[in-house]
Amino acid sequence: MNTSLRTALPSLSTTGFYTKKSLSDALCEIKALGWIRNETGKSGDGVPGDILESLLGVPRNNLPIADASGWELKTHRMSSSAMISLSHKEMKVDPKRPVVSKMMLPIFGWRHQDAGRKYPDSELSLRTDIVGDRWNSRGFILRVDESHQRVYVAFDPERVSAENGEWKEMVQERMKAIAFNEPYYEFSDFYKSIGRKFLNCFFVKCEDKSEDGKQFIHYTEAYILEDVNIDAFMKGVRAGEVKIEFDARTGHNHGTKMRMLENDLPVIYSKVTRIM
Repeated sequence: MNTSLRTALPSLSTTGFYTKKSLSDALCEIKALGWIRNETGKSGDGVPGDILESLLGVPRNNLPIADASGWELKTHRMSSSAMISLSHKEMKVDPKRPVVSKMMLPIFGWRHQDAGRKYPDSELSLRTDIVGDRWNSRGFILRVDESHQRVYVAFDPERVSAENGEWKEMVQERMKAIAFNEPYYEFSDFYKSIGRKFLNCFFVKCEDKSEDGKQFIHYTEAYILEDVNIDAFMKGVRAGEVKIEFDARTGHNHGTKMRMLENDLPVIYSKVTRIM
C-alpha cells in the first residue's frame, strides 16, 4: 500500500529501523505530501495509524528506534473526541469495604431508567464523570492530597445543582444510615497503571476530509513525548484533563475508569518536543 508515496520520501528507512532524528525527518516529509487518500478500505480512528505505519514501513504499535527502546507511534484524528483509558481499577476507602456496591451506589444512586421494566423496581444507577477543576452537577470533584499522596472523590451537597435538588435530599437522608468516606486512588496506583501502559512515543496529529465519497488524511503535527511523570499527571488531574467515571447499577458494576481525551495525552509526559 502507498508504494508510490513511499518512493517520494527520501528519509524513509529501507530496513524498517529509525533513529529519532531520521523518524522526525520522515514525518516532516509525510506532512509535506499534503492530503493522502485512504486506500485501506477501513474507517474509524485507527485508520490514520494504519496509513502512517504503512508509509513508514514499521510494525504496528512497536517502533524500532535504534537509539532508544520501548517507543510507540500514536496518532490522533483532530476531529475526534476519542478518549484514552488510563486505568480500569476500583477505588479504595477507609475503613476498607467495596466502594461502589457498599457505599457509592447505596448513597448516591438514583432510580434506573429501566427500573420496574427491564430491572427490579429497586434498581439504582450511578453514572457520573468527575474532574478536578470544577464541581459536577451531582456535587462531586477530584481532590488532590499531596501530603497523603492520594486523589480523593469529594462530595459537597451545597454544590449539587438545583435540577438535582430532590436527589440531594434523598442522598442526605441516606447518609444518616450509611457512612460516606471519600474514596481514593493512591499516587502509586496511577504510576503503576500509566507507567506500564504509556511508553515514550511519537504522537502524530492529523486532519481528515471526504471528497466525492473518498476519504483523505493530512498529517499536520507531531511531537516526541518522553518520560511519563506523576507530577505532570497530577497537574492534568487538577486541570480537569483527567476524569474518573463511575458506571454502575445495582445488578452490575461496569467498573470505575480513569480516562482522558486522546488529544490531551502530552500532559502526562514531562518532556514534550514538537517536531512539526
